[in-house]
Amino acid sequence: MSCHLTKKVPKEKYLLTKNIFIINEKKVHFSNLENYVKQKPNKKILNLFPVRLMMYNFSHPDLEEVFSSFFSIPKEHRNKKVLNHLLKRIPRNKYSTKRIYWNWFLFKNGEKPIIIDYNLIKDSIQNLNSYFYSKGFLDVHTDFSLLIENEKKGKIIYNIYTGNPYFINSIIYKFPEKELKDIYLNELNSSLIQEGKQYNETHLILEIERMKKMYEDHGYYNFDISDVKFRIDPSIGNKKINLYMEINKVNSSTNKHPPNPNKHRKYFFNEIVIRINQEENHSIFYNGYKFFIPKNKKFNPKMITDILTITPGSLYKKKDILSTQQNIYSLHNFNIDQFKIEEKIDNKKNDLLNVEIFLSTLKDHELKFHIENSISNKMDIGIHPGVTLLSRNILKKHGANLMLSIKGNFTFSKKEFLNMSQFSLQGKLIYPFYISSFIEQKKTLYRLPTSIIFQINSQKNMGIRRIHFSNVLNYEWKDHSYSKHKIRITNFQLVKNIKQETNNHNEDIFFPDKEIIHCKKEDKNPIRTKKIKKTFEKMEDYFINSIIYNYEMNQTLDKRKRNPFVLREDIEISGNILSPLFRKTSFINIPSYSFFKYDLSFKRFYYLAKYHTLVSKLFFGIIFTYEKLPFEKSYFLGESEEFRTWDSFYTKIIQPEKIFENTSFSQNKILLVHEYRYEILSKLIAVIFLDLGNIWFLDKKNSKEIGNFKWNSFYKELTLGGGTGFRYDLKFFIFRIDFAYKFYDPYQKNGKKWIIHHLKIQEPLMNFGIHSPLPF
Repeated sequence: MSCHLTKKVPKEKYLLTKNIFIINEKKVHFSNLENYVKQKPNKKILNLFPVRLMMYNFSHPDLEEVFSSFFSIPKEHRNKKVLNHLLKRIPRNKYSTKRIYWNWFLFKNGEKPIIIDYNLIKDSIQNLNSYFYSKGFLDVHTDFSLLIENEKKGKIIYNIYTGNPYFINSIIYKFPEKELKDIYLNELNSSLIQEGKQYNETHLILEIERMKKMYEDHGYYNFDISDVKFRIDPSIGNKKINLYMEINKVNSSTNKHPPNPNKHRKYFFNEIVIRINQEENHSIFYNGYKFFIPKNKKFNPKMITDILTITPGSLYKKKDILSTQQNIYSLHNFNIDQFKIEEKIDNKKNDLLNVEIFLSTLKDHELKFHIENSISNKMDIGIHPGVTLLSRNILKKHGANLMLSIKGNFTFSKKEFLNMSQFSLQGKLIYPFYISSFIEQKKTLYRLPTSIIFQINSQKNMGIRRIHFSNVLNYEWKDHSYSKHKIRITNFQLVKNIKQETNNHNEDIFFPDKEIIHCKKEDKNPIRTKKIKKTFEKMEDYFINSIIYNYEMNQTLDKRKRNPFVLREDIEISGNILSPLFRKTSFINIPSYSFFKYDLSFKRFYYLAKYHTLVSKLFFGIIFTYEKLPFEKSYFLGESEEFRTWDSFYTKIIQPEKIFENTSFSQNKILLVHEYRYEILSKLIAVIFLDLGNIWFLDKKNSKEIGNFKWNSFYKELTLGGGTGFRYDLKFFIFRIDFAYKFYDPYQKNGKKWIIHHLKIQEPLMNFGIHSPLPF
């Protein structure tokens, strides 16, 4: 293989196999320095096999030359006739039609060998020096050496000597107008550059962008990033610099107001026009806005003016423009074809802006289908189809949308054709509404759409058949471009058990017996529980009324964040407020439940280097109950991105008698997941993962029982698993396959807890799924 890789490397040349970076005599790994060198080794699958280079080397040299000439021709002139003309250079007996197609495939998907080039090494050294200089290492210098592996292979070693970094001694501000300086100093706490900090050019660039946004939110429509200049003076010594911040004066030749030739000016909105479906003739005025509405479209202009955060006569603010655009899209009734802003010269001192918003109405009705599926050697085959009908503006003139969804979840096993099923019908009414006059006064990113959800859910699971009724009233709003709030003012759920069956499965059920039996030699699963053949005790119907608050911050939407995170918090309170209205009576013979539930999920993305990413997820959840815990509000293991070494809904610590007895119990769940991702090809990603965590009860009555949370010993009951897998990302959905293994089981006997010592590589817990993209 080694000889084959260098097959097309010219004599006295070397194939680049690796770039090595040594900073101040210390070798570094997983850095982003590879992005700054001009030559990178041929891409390898799993960092081991240069498959594309091998494909290129398999291609025939004569045909390779033909294809190179063909692709050097402009695309519009490439055709079969030109290719046939180029093929005439090669004797006919040297190729066949099949060979042409095969070599075409190899050439298109192959990669030429990367040959070490001394000129490109010099360019790379310049780039590396510039990079470290921009980070404050003003005395940096770099040299290189070659490590020759054999007569045709070599590595480049970059030796980087950074020296000590420089720090900002003082910042000198030079502003042409006092008002600009006052605005900047009032928001100085948000500045990325401060005295005493290390000099960093990246911070300067981000600071210029922040200043542009800041001034645009104070009415300075024409403020540009080119108006800000930074200059450094390193002559003061002691590894310190003085930083000069300067704002350019406005060019008098382009200024429209000769009396103030050097003054940046504030702008105000003048006329605001909303044009629907390119209408030119039929116009009306409403609340100071001018509308062009087609005669065949009947709706109340208030639907749009309520969500506009710009008004005629108000000061220009860029954030109001962005929030207006977001609010229009959130109506789900219009597309923005164009958002035009033009200057209008006023004879007075003020500069005015005319705004014209071109909107196109979306289809009145829209039908969508979707389907997902999952399978593993421990889980059954699952199919999840659905269909959604969206009807827009159903109340006419008010912008309310009605969404009707029918969804199904069906699972199949070898022993039973349809062992679990779920069928749901959901109706969702979305209505634009403000809940207080305060929010109307401060509309920026605070639009609150009301959604009323009614759902009927029929389930067959674990020998139980039941119907689940729910009704939800939602409010949603944003306070930032990547953070949002959601509150469910009312969340009613009624569960009616209509049939219960005897469980005669000759397999582990979801709630294993309390006793733990270790595996036999013939068992594939090293952790086994008692087989259970029993009839479930009578499960009561129940009623839940709760208030739910959700907060989410997703920094992955901000491309400026180098290592973004996703934070999500959920708080649910049930029964404490509304339970007196729904107490168990002779008329309503259904008990209501009281509990407090809190979930915290934190995900962090670390971009180690090109094609290398580390994703970490921390989850903490806790439930305090005052009565018997509803099944839907329990924590479980075995989801697609957590505890992949455990069966779905499986937990060693849950006993059947605890689920069905009338006593209450609380739970908490701790989860830590690390997933290392390496991009093999443009859409194919390899992953290595570790899952750590467990679920505990918070039951003081049974403090000695295994599975109850105790601060001094809970860490001993953490389960550990891991494995590898692949993702194929098609943007709209992802193919996922994981090969998972149990490493540590705290519920085994001493000496057998570390299952990794007798791990069977050929017997993983395999999970396969096709699902929509997830933030994790």
